[in-house]
Amino acid sequence: MTGIFVKSPSLGQCVFCPRSFVVGEVIYLWHKLEKQTVCGYCAKERWGYAPNNAPVLSAPPAEKSSVGFDSTRAILRSLQSKANQNDPKLRQSGER
Repeated sequence: MTGIFVKSPSLGQCVFCPRSFVVGEVIYLWHKLEKQTVCGYCAKERWGYAPNNAPVLSAPPAEKSSVGFDSTRAILRSLQSKANQNDPKLRQSGER
């Protein structure tokens, strides 16, 4: 089995057929990916997997990953330090 059965956390549609599923319905996460949701019927027809053969888990929390952005505060600090880098008044006061 390359995936897991979970209860659907939101509305969605099967990737193999036009069937939609509702919140709380048992679905199959193919390769354990939320973007690859398969209805129970397709999982049974294609691979012979059924929720009664496997434990049904609650939906896994979405993985939080950084997309390369810092927090707003960190961005503003870096912009401020770049802007103040060649400020003559700050140099005279001894801060730079």
